[in-house]
Amino acid sequence: MHSNGAGGTYLDCNPLGTYTAASADEAARSWSATGTSYDGFTLGCGSLACLGWQTSSACGVWCWGVSDADALRGRVNLNTASQTCICPQTGSPTWN
Repeated sequence: MHSNGAGGTYLDCNPLGTYTAASADEAARSWSATGTSYDGFTLGCGSLACLGWQTSSACGVWCWGVSDADALRGRVNLNTASQTCICPQTGSPTWN
């Protein structure tokens, strides 16, 4: 069982701490099954690879990065005030 960083969980066969595009997608879908990928946002947080996932009133961003050295790798940011996708910060919750 993996945490989606937004208070929910998802099933994934990868070990904890494995961050990939596929696991970001699973984490986002577990947050909101009716959301959709914000296509213009992939790679939207500097050099990090991230997935923006929008609902009718919010946007979550799950970053998986490129290497273990990426400070925001495994971080998620939820903007529940609007559909604006905002990159996670160092203190943002983690997903795994």
